[in-house]
Amino acid sequence: MLGIVVVLMVGVNVTIGAWLGLQYLKKAPRQRVLVGFHLILGLSMLEVLAAMLRGTPDGAVISGRSLAIAAAGLIAAAVLSGLVAPLVGQARPKVIGPSLAVHAGIATTAFVTLLVWAVTR
Repeated sequence: MLGIVVVLMVGVNVTIGAWLGLQYLKKAPRQRVLVGFHLILGLSMLEVLAAMLRGTPDGAVISGRSLAIAAAGLIAAAVLSGLVAPLVGQARPKVIGPSLAVHAGIATTAFVTLLVWAVTR
């Protein structure tokens, strides 16, 4: 049941990220509240996934643990690359596009890995 929550959280976050990416490509002004929500949701879904990997107090552990660990690592990499992208972009504006593309690629891979884990467990 908790796996569905994580998949929904990631799905909503991917949707928000795609919308923010389209706004970036349209050169629309940034909506800082939505960017902040995107960051907080990314960190919270990483926390929920980490709690699932740890197990419950009664000792129950999730199935398909290796895929979940891979998804958690990819989500952590996506969060870090999303944090680094604007910092690098302030110093070198030409690098922001490729760094956001790397962020989107890692996040998409994490989402697909999480979907595979949810379907196969």
